[in-house]
Amino acid sequence: MSNWRLFWGVFAIIIGIILTLGQLGLPVGWGNSWPFLLLVPGLFFWGLYYAKKGQAGGVGILMPGTVTITTE
Repeated sequence: MSNWRLFWGVFAIIIGIILTLGQLGLPVGWGNSWPFLLLVPGLFFWGLYYAKKGQAGGVGILMPGTVTITTE
């Protein structure tokens, strides 16, 4: 299983949980949780960087992660 398939699967589950909690009346909505849409992919890119540390192309993965985390 590729990393991208795993990433999009986990991403879809997290979005589904957020939407379900909002429907149940809990104070979780887009107003409170939109930063996680930037934080989670950024942390994923950083994880890929550390998994590929020492291999070619590692810095190319680190840059998008840094940009998505620092734009909050």
